[in-house]
Amino acid sequence: MKLLLLLACVQLCRSVSPPESPPEPVLLDASCNDSSVEMAAGLALNEFNSMRTEGYIFSMNRIASAHTQSVGKTGRVFYMSLDMLETKCHVLSKRSAKNCENRPMHEEVSGHCNMTYYLNKPQRVANLHGYSCAFLPVSREKVSKMCPDCPTASSPDAPIFLETATLTLEKFNQESNETHYFAILNVTKGSMQWVVGPSYFTEFTIMETMCTKDKPVTNVSECEPVKREFAHFGLCKGSIMKSPLKEYKSASCEIYEPEQRQEAEDDHGQKDDHPEHHRGKKGHGHTHHDRHGHHKHPHSSNSPHVQPVESVQVDEHSTEPSTASETAEALKVVTLPVIPKRPSFFTTVTTLPFPETQSESDQCPGEYKYPSPFLDRE
Repeated sequence: MKLLLLLACVQLCRSVSPPESPPEPVLLDASCNDSSVEMAAGLALNEFNSMRTEGYIFSMNRIASAHTQSVGKTGRVFYMSLDMLETKCHVLSKRSAKNCENRPMHEEVSGHCNMTYYLNKPQRVANLHGYSCAFLPVSREKVSKMCPDCPTASSPDAPIFLETATLTLEKFNQESNETHYFAILNVTKGSMQWVVGPSYFTEFTIMETMCTKDKPVTNVSECEPVKREFAHFGLCKGSIMKSPLKEYKSASCEIYEPEQRQEAEDDHGQKDDHPEHHRGKKGHGHTHHDRHGHHKHPHSSNSPHVQPVESVQVDEHSTEPSTASETAEALKVVTLPVIPKRPSFFTTVTTLPFPETQSESDQCPGEYKYPSPFLDRE
């Protein structure tokens, strides 16, 4: 009888004991050449580029370090350190990084991003959970040593580059087949060079206005912009070369389709081969050159994501700091736009703090895809 009572007590205790807590997440070193790491890095890069509204698209130069954390039976969180290079494509183009050309060495902007990415292929879920980045342009001293005749980068905020952008945009507005005038949105790059006289080069973004070309306009900046979702945007390259006898102006602008049209094209059944529960926007760029009739129609994907994060970037016109403290002082924090609501397909998982140490895998860091003499800046 006592034995039966003892067994009953044991059974009762088992039935009311709290459930076992889930195991603590474990962070594992991963190979930088592992196919799943490479897939996660590529997806993270696409999402990083597509969620930004300012600046240029970055391409991946190498996977420097990687760790993984298992989530459930089929999910994994990837903690990846990626080396990046700035391309010639602006984020407004909505292009994929693989369709963008890296900048030449004298314009190089390289950087490093720590990205946390969740991937669950069987459930077709993939989300970028956070990142932090630091980018550094090649120093003017190094450029002058390797290419003394190359243009020298300067602050795009300098008045001469706004003047260059204004004058070259006038040329584009006069000579293009666009029905509406475009106005300057932001001057993004500036450089100068001395040939037979001073030459100024600039890159700047433009936005379609309500002013039509059937009516003369003296100051385009006073025109009301078209509502953003219906407006054409663009990226322009302008230059003014001065000689003792003449001043030469050049302007070429790449115009991008409105956001509304990109979304409509998505609704017509264009497929996305990524494992997310959504489709990407497809962008179509049209290049308009002065005195030329070339047109480019690139197709790319853009995925609208929402994680409000911040990116650290060095001012592009700064010279290269010589010490770690000077490097820290040169960094400028750029906070990305905060989108208040995450989309329904966003999957929340518990992530660990980003690892402070590099992966101990003998396959890390990976090889550079685009070696450059400017990459070693320590």
